[in-house]
Amino acid sequence: MRKILIGAVAFGLSVAASTWHLATAADWKDAKIVPADQRAWRKGANLTGAEIAGDRNKQGSLYVNHVIYAKGVQITPHTHPDERVVTVLAGVFYQGIGDVFDESKAHALPAGSVIVLPPGTPHYGFAKDGDVTLQEIGTGPTATIPWPAAKGK
Repeated sequence: MRKILIGAVAFGLSVAASTWHLATAADWKDAKIVPADQRAWRKGANLTGAEIAGDRNKQGSLYVNHVIYAKGVQITPHTHPDERVVTVLAGVFYQGIGDVFDESKAHALPAGSVIVLPPGTPHYGFAKDGDVTLQEIGTGPTATIPWPAAKGK
């Protein structure tokens, strides 16, 4: 019985090792690595952003962006045509849902928090306590549509 058990464990380990080898020997020619100090940041009127992957303007393209809200920046209610998955990477982000900016109804979301916004959801956000870095993931094409202009969209 002991020989069978040892044989089964050895077989399991060999399968695991060969699977690991296949996973780590993947062809890296299409991989993209973006070290933190090599992000190409662009400063906008209110936010600073970096495109990490994908093309937010291309139909069906999965995109990943990093966005920095400087302390005190407030973004008024708006929508996006695509679903957004937003992760707070650093700082505390205040997220509100609705078509009226109301600081008292916003949720304080510390680093590690995730926000999933369905397409067309009016929302707003701000950095109150310090700078905030977010990661936004969605599928292009996307846009930011100010509220109430978004009501007819």
